Amino acid sequence: MSGLGSEPEAAEIRKQIAARETSLMPLYTQISHEFADLHDRPGRMKAKGVIRDVVGWSGAREYFAMRVRRRLAQDALVKELRAADGELSHAEGIALLKGWMASGEWESDKDAMAFFSDDAAAISVKIAAVRAEGVKKAVGALLSGLPADEKASVLASLD
Repeated sequence: MSGLGSEPEAAEIRKQIAARETSLMPLYTQISHEFADLHDRPGRMKAKGVIRDVVGWSGAREYFAMRVRRRLAQDALVKELRAADGELSHAEGIALLKGWMASGEWESDKDAMAFFSDDAAAISVKIAAVRAEGVKKAVGALLSGLPADEKASVLASLD
């Protein structure tokens, strides 16, 4: 025999371990639930930047309806911007919109929606300017690949 003990002793130890695990299981379950609950509390989630606001149940419908309308309008404008300039990223499109918003707070869905609707004409003009700049960049990139004499010929034909 090896010096580890007999098989009946090993079986008894396994039985004791199983009994101890069974007796500790409710405590471990309670600890794991508390640990998970601490991570999912709204205050903690807001502090970590995972959520923007803690929304009460009574105002949740209005809050999320406004949030969805804002995101749909914002994403539609960013899509227009990206179509105007293919090199523009989504984040850059949002940064442009944010920079164009003169009054109000960008994080406020109501203020952003007011900006999107009240300044729609001005936003369209600015998107057209982005489109013109995008065309200039694209044409410049195409012309940069031509030899100087061909570039001059193409530019002369545009007049």
